[in-house]
Order: sequence, then C-alpha cells, then structure tokens
Amino acid sequence: MAAIDFQVEKCFAMKRRVPTVLALALAGNVAFAGDVNLTAVQFPERVSIDVPLARTPATPAKATAEATVKFAGGQAWIKVSFRAMEPAILFGGDISSYVVWAVTRDGVAENLGELIVSESNDSGSQEYSTGKKQFALMVTAEPYYLVGKPAALVLFTSMAVPAARAQSSPFAFGEFRPARNPGVPSIAGLRYKDKTPVALRQAEKALALAETNGASAVNPQAMQDAKIAFAQATNSTKSGGSAKAVTDYSRRTITLVAESMRDVGRKREAEAAAADAARRRAELDALAGKASTAEAARVQVELTLAQVEAARQALALEKTQLEKDKAQLLQNKAALQAERDALAKRLVGSMAQIMETTESARGAVMSLPGISFDPGKATLKPSAQITLAKLAGVLLVFPNVNTRIEGYTDSTGKPEPNRKLSEARARSVYEFLKEQGVVKSRLAYQGLGHLSPVADNATKEGRAKNRRVEIVATQGEIKSVAAD
Repeated sequence: MAAIDFQVEKCFAMKRRVPTVLALALAGNVAFAGDVNLTAVQFPERVSIDVPLARTPATPAKATAEATVKFAGGQAWIKVSFRAMEPAILFGGDISSYVVWAVTRDGVAENLGELIVSESNDSGSQEYSTGKKQFALMVTAEPYYLVGKPAALVLFTSMAVPAARAQSSPFAFGEFRPARNPGVPSIAGLRYKDKTPVALRQAEKALALAETNGASAVNPQAMQDAKIAFAQATNSTKSGGSAKAVTDYSRRTITLVAESMRDVGRKREAEAAAADAARRRAELDALAGKASTAEAARVQVELTLAQVEAARQALALEKTQLEKDKAQLLQNKAALQAERDALAKRLVGSMAQIMETTESARGAVMSLPGISFDPGKATLKPSAQITLAKLAGVLLVFPNVNTRIEGYTDSTGKPEPNRKLSEARARSVYEFLKEQGVVKSRLAYQGLGHLSPVADNATKEGRAKNRRVEIVATQGEIKSVAAD
C-alpha cells in the first residue's frame, strides 16, 4: 500500500482551498492537520466488549455507530453497526468511500475494510477482523476503500469502555496522509438524493482519479480492464440490471484502479531515485572538472585538493550510508516475512469461520464437500454459493492472496469422465468467485478426478469424503492446467 500513499500525497497536496482548511481546523477530530484523540482497548480473551463510537462534526446529523469486539484464537472479531448514515459521495471532490481502521498506540493503522453505505439514511452492520489485541477503532472518508494509510477526514472514533470490562488507554494519532479534496468539510445536513447507485458513483470517482494521475500510461491493461468493468456497470444500470451486478462491476473497477495507482506510485518513486542519482553524479563531475583546471596555480591546486578531499569524505560517508541501507534492507526483509506470516494467520482464521480449513505446505486448504453439487452435475447449490460468497469477501480483503481450486471424485466410474466432472466443478467455483469480484489473475482451477484420495474408496463413507472441491489459498504464484 505504500505506493498508493505516495501517489495520494502527490495528488492532493496542492488542491485544498483556504476556507475549507480553516473550517476543518476548527472541527476537532475532523481537522486536516494535527492529531486525533483515540482510545485503545486491551481486549480480554473470549469476552465480547461493546465499544462506543464518538461522532465528529463531519458525520451525518442523525448518524450513530457502535462496535462489538471479541478476541479469540489470536484474532479480534469486530462487528460495526451504524444507523442513519449517508453515502460518502456527499462530501464531493475526490471522496467516495468509508474505511474502518484498527489503530495501535504506536501509530500503526490497519485498513480493516470498507464500511459500505449504499443509500440515504442507511443502517446495517459489517464484520471485520485483525490480529491485533490492543487497538482503537476509527472511520474515515477516502477516495476509494483500498488505501494503505488514512486521511484526516474522520467521522467516528472509539471511546473508552468501562474499567471493569477492559483496560482503556487514550493516545494521540497523527499518522495521516495529506487531506483529501472534499467539496464540503461536513455532510451533517446533507441527504443523498441521486438515483444513481452509490457503488457506480464510487467507481466513477476512482476511475477519474486514476486518469488524472496518468495511470493509463503506467498500467494500460489494468486501466483498460477498469474502463470495461465500469462500462459494464453503467450499461447494467441503464438496462435495469440487478443491484448485485452493478455493485460487482463497480467494485471490480475500483480493484483494478487500485492496482494501477500502486504502479503509479512505484513509478514516481523510481523516477525520484533516478533524479537523485543523476544529481549526485553531476556534483561529482563538477568536482572533477574543478580539479582538472585547478593545476594552473598553487592556490588553485590547494583549493582543488580540498575539494577532492571533501569529495573523498563524502564518498566515504555515502559508503557508510550504503552499508546502513543494506542492513536496513535486511531488517525490512525480516519484517516483511513477519508481516506475511501474520497475514497467513489472519487468512487461516478468517477462512476457518467459513468452512473446514487446514494448513499445509501449499497454503491454507479449504474443503467444499461433494454434497455442494447435485450427483453427476457441476452446478453449485445455493448453500455452497453462500459459503463461497463469504470466501470471496475474505479474498477481497486480502488482495495479495491467490487461490487454486482443485476438483476430485471417488474411484468409481471411468477415469476420464471423472476428471471432466471434477474439472467442471472446480470451474464452477472459479467462475463464481470471479463473479464476486475476485480478479481472475488470482484464481486457477484444475480437475484431478480420482487422484489424491483423502479416504478409503472401498467404503461408502470414504468415497463421499473423496468427492470434494479443495480451495488452496497461498501468497505464491498459481498456474492453471485447464484453459480459461
């Protein structure tokens, strides 16, 4: 997410109007500068804790929110409920979405996911999870929900809980990106009256932001796919398509936009590094030029020697810095591995809530039993679709996780028909996850027929266990034997 943060900082740094800044600076926790007061809670094991959420002046006039947190099995399970909310689109400018954050006392903010508000005066609840045990909750308004660092347009902050229930610790948080570019500092008195679906407006905003920052030149394929997905969402709206289809196409647009924006950030970082290297080379060339002309006179020679010595010392300092940078890279590598291990634990914990999950050398393996399909058919039953929809939601929260879908049968019947049936079932799961917004580059599938049984095919019970679809989640590269 660091590349996105870099891009957003460049994008928004010069776009705010002075009256808006002054109004927000007087609005307490909504201020675009300075710190926000938060309260971290040390959540006890296996106890549900109700966490009140405080409003800010930017929040819709009648909106309220609260959270319930339960820490168990190394994961904090969070349910955020809200009432009388208005869509973030009302802020105007570049704002379109709400994001829920878990914030630790040392200033680390984790994006838990989008707080989806789909209509005017909307109410509902959504669930999130984190591996953190002590944290505060915060809700901000963002241009899209796939950001790695919050902006200071804050709508809700968590408050202290009763001392008898858990320990609360107040702290100040200021690790924000430069402010977004809202058209208004508060939507306290506004209502969403546009008949256009909110999800479509969010996709439109995200696509416009990417175009403004030249994303089409950096990642043309992602931007082309994003435009196609947006056109599908628009056409579905015009033709009276289902709300689900419009939402799915819109969210796919935002996912592709986020991918292109990350590439924009990486490109700008590389350009900055190259410019810095060129500047250093120019300075050294200038020193060498002065040295070659300084031999005409003794004073000039002495001056040249001083310049050369200064250059030598600078090079020595640079060498020392390079050694430090090398050590820092090693440290960052270790930290990245630790982060990936933590992500894997979160992923397994999230998936275990959906279906039977085991850990293996290949990754987290979930098993979808054969009863999810009618005998001899590859059409998913409604119960299996519900389970897979939940899985898709988890995969959207973990954008770096790839999924391999493997179909299996028992040993009865002929091998080739069995293989084709298993492949068809695996593809049914593959297609369903794509429809839920998981990009196909993260998915692969294959039918393996009667290979790799998990039970004895000599018994009825064993054959039932062998008729299954396994879903393997991994952070590594995936390949599909079957053609898409």
